[in-house]
Amino acid sequence: MTLPPYQHYGVPQQRPSRPWLWALVGALVGAAVTAAAGVAIIIGIGIWMLDGDYMVTDPDVIDATRHPCEEVADAARDLPRFSGTADGAEALDRVSTSLVDVTDAIEASGTSEDASLAWRRDLSELADRVADYALTVAEGDLTAPDLGASTGLIERIDFGAPSGCEIPAALAALDPDYAGHWSEWG
Repeated sequence: MTLPPYQHYGVPQQRPSRPWLWALVGALVGAAVTAAAGVAIIIGIGIWMLDGDYMVTDPDVIDATRHPCEEVADAARDLPRFSGTADGAEALDRVSTSLVDVTDAIEASGTSEDASLAWRRDLSELADRVADYALTVAEGDLTAPDLGASTGLIERIDFGAPSGCEIPAALAALDPDYAGHWSEWG
């Protein structure tokens, strides 16, 4: 008969050491630190790659574009529902015209803010691309358009846009290079 280990003053006997457990904990902590550093570096590079201060802060521009931006959102609501090339071209024309209205509102505000002018240039380029795609659709060609997602155009516009004036997802998703494009998910 063996007696249980003697416990002096109620202190339990020390458990055997598990070096593999401490190695696993160390590896997990190291992986977490590496992941956090990687995310910080990626975010830092993303911010560094932006062309200067691109946030539109001019109150005159924000006020002037509020209504035209709502028109862009309203026009883009028809994009997923068109039933043929004529309907599609018409819906795309409405979006293009609405984007031009936003650029006209920026110009009419008389701003000299660099961010607003850069936002206007990008919106103008997107309006041209949407208008070109409307012509393509009107001719019966439904190939995916190039709306500038591969060059970061849509992301720049969204980043600099005042709240409520971002590019509608229904429009951005037409470009297969857009990060949120549904066809890549199956």
